[in-house]
Amino acid sequence: MTPPAPAKIRVFIVDDSPIVRRGLIAVMEEDEQAPRIEVVGEAGTVAQAIQSIRALRPDLALIDVRLPDGLGLAVCEAIEAEHMPVQRLVITSYSNDEYVRDAIAAGALGYVLKDVDPTSLLAAVRTCATGQSALDQETIGRVVRFLQAESRREPSVVDQLSAQERKVLELVAAGRTNSEAAALLGLSPHTVKNHLAKIFDKLGVGNRAEAVAFLLRNEQAP
Repeated sequence: MTPPAPAKIRVFIVDDSPIVRRGLIAVMEEDEQAPRIEVVGEAGTVAQAIQSIRALRPDLALIDVRLPDGLGLAVCEAIEAEHMPVQRLVITSYSNDEYVRDAIAAGALGYVLKDVDPTSLLAAVRTCATGQSALDQETIGRVVRFLQAESRREPSVVDQLSAQERKVLELVAAGRTNSEAAALLGLSPHTVKNHLAKIFDKLGVGNRAEAVAFLLRNEQAP
């Protein structure tokens, strides 16, 4: 079941370019569709972003990949590590597979390029704010192809997973919710939840993001 849309979406923007930040703010705050989007803060570095997000607790952080003091994915990871109730949407000029995989592993629910049209960007913001994936089919395909390539490697801890568990993990890595994965696999959401619990136990991780991170970061594609 899709979570209900909030009355207002509070967004924090992370980008090193003041001009880009101004443009994003204009696109969001001039849009009159519901739920309305309110930009509650902005930052140009990883350090500034983490500090401000801790204090403001926005509904969603819109994060660029490359920042002066590191990768914006560090902001995603900090949100995940500190269990902040903040959704993450990556916006960047870079479309390489490594960034896409790392963004998803860090808990990002969407990955859009800066040449995205305003309507699509706003739709992605509203989708991610409810905790749903806003990954397009091309991005999902990249992640799935990586997982499939990894599965042909030499045996590893990932080989402890059953075929069904592998399918569940592939869908989770592609940004699918438990309900979406269940529908695609012809299972109940409860069964998918049980599969995830077994995956976490076999991989020695505690949540979805850690499971995807384990697979994408510790198992290198050929």
